[in-house]
Amino acid sequence: MRDPNKRRFNINDVLGEFDRDERGNLIILQDQKTGNLIDKNGKVVNQKGYLIDEKTGDVVEKEKGRKIFDFSELDEHGELPPPYNLERYNFNVHDVRGNFDKDAEGNEKIDAKKNR
Repeated sequence: MRDPNKRRFNINDVLGEFDRDERGNLIILQDQKTGNLIDKNGKVVNQKGYLIDEKTGDVVEKEKGRKIFDFSELDEHGELPPPYNLERYNFNVHDVRGNFDKDAEGNEKIDAKKNR
């Protein structure tokens, strides 16, 4: 996830606006002029319905279009990387991270001691 200021991840922040079929699947539209996959608002999405930057394929947020995931982080089907593809609602990466001391420049210090 590329936005360190956004502490909680919610799939609705990166999912386009869609109608759903009777089974609950997203109905993803296709722009007739460009061939791009789009949501109901005409925003470009990938095959999973995530809003993307048309040029790079990076997943972007709804509000400001800021990059959240690099295209390279997605799997071959356009799915988000773990744990975000499993914990889709209000996942906070800081809940599963350790606490680290920081050096003078603010970088986390990680002591790589081997277990004996």
